[in-house]
Amino acid sequence: IQHITHRLKKTDSIRNKMIQKNLPLEYETMRDEITDIGGIRVICSYINDIYDIVKMLKQQDDLLIVREKDYIANPKPNGYRSYHLIVAIPIFLSSEKQIIPVEIQMRTIAMDFWASLEHQLRYKTAPKYLILQGRVLRILQRVFFMRILRCSRFMKRLKIFIDKTQVTE
Repeated sequence: IQHITHRLKKTDSIRNKMIQKNLPLEYETMRDEITDIGGIRVICSYINDIYDIVKMLKQQDDLLIVREKDYIANPKPNGYRSYHLIVAIPIFLSSEKQIIPVEIQMRTIAMDFWASLEHQLRYKTAPKYLILQGRVLRILQRVFFMRILRCSRFMKRLKIFIDKTQVTE
């Protein structure tokens, strides 16, 4: 694992999401319908690391896997790749225990770079650049993934070499 970040969704963001989904603005509805109030992002070096973490999380007896989306094996049309788990975890309040959903996103460093770039282009760009943005995004996607593919092949060969060297020493 390279690093882990976390966040709690802001109140305005929760409210806007509920409005967008035409949900009543009630606590119970929020608790039952909004699955990303808490979020954890795990950034790894290798794809295999992600699948190892998923396997370990599935063995935990203190959380329940609610939903699973493998965008690594099945990338989105825009090139987005990541592994998402929605897990239900217990939180302990002063008077009770509640089960809340938390979204865990797992990506490699390269996937995180692409997701951040794509997010900036999609959501943070002025509307007059939307047509250009789509073209630039497709070109960047092709170039980026060709370079990542070459880098990934090199890293795999390097890892095999290092593993073999450690075995013979």
